[in-house]
Amino acid sequence: MIGCARDAQRLSEFEASAPGRAIGLRLDLSVADAVGPALQRVIAAGPLDVVVSNAGQGLFGAFEETSISEAKALFDINVFGPWAVAQAVLPHMRERRAGQIVHISSGVGLTGMAGMSAYSASKFALEGLSEALAQEIAAFGIKLLIVEPGAVKTPFITSGTKETASRIDDYAFISGEGRSSLAGYYEASASTPQAVADAVLAAIDKSDHPLRLLVGDDLKQAVHGKGEHLVAIAKA
Repeated sequence: MIGCARDAQRLSEFEASAPGRAIGLRLDLSVADAVGPALQRVIAAGPLDVVVSNAGQGLFGAFEETSISEAKALFDINVFGPWAVAQAVLPHMRERRAGQIVHISSGVGLTGMAGMSAYSASKFALEGLSEALAQEIAAFGIKLLIVEPGAVKTPFITSGTKETASRIDDYAFISGEGRSSLAGYYEASASTPQAVADAVLAAIDKSDHPLRLLVGDDLKQAVHGKGEHLVAIAKA
């Protein structure tokens, strides 16, 4: 079991969680050129059965407040990070004619969220990439799972989400008060990380799991409403 992270402390904690079985590897997915060589070292240690792309970053701010450079930096992590990981491991999985790729997306990859337009866009991009990739690799016995959690009780909102440098007074109701409200919602209504992990493990253990895994009642309600809207349009 190999886990990648940027922070040395987290890698030490990961290795301590399963002494002798957990191996930490320092890796920054925002540096795409570093991904391939790092994962080649992983592959050399033994066959890869499941690869989970869980790295991600948020960006809080209205669309008009978000610069192109901020959006590109976000896409480097949320889209091109998983992209680089998949491209690095697919030759190995194709050769074995087996393997699973898990992309951790988000509920806002299915329904956009005001105040997090760039983050929503990055997750929508990951969703489209994953849908197409799943079709391309199915013939090789490789499966892909898109995980769409709702709110999860992690430090993602407080420490994993940056704020745009620009601020526009007219958007204060979104980018000002909105973030604190969102943090409160996460604290009150979010799923636990363990619940999400258990759901993912249960899904990949199935021989024929669906493409998507939705986790959290809050997300399911939002997606249900969007689904009804799209069906109504299709029938019009």
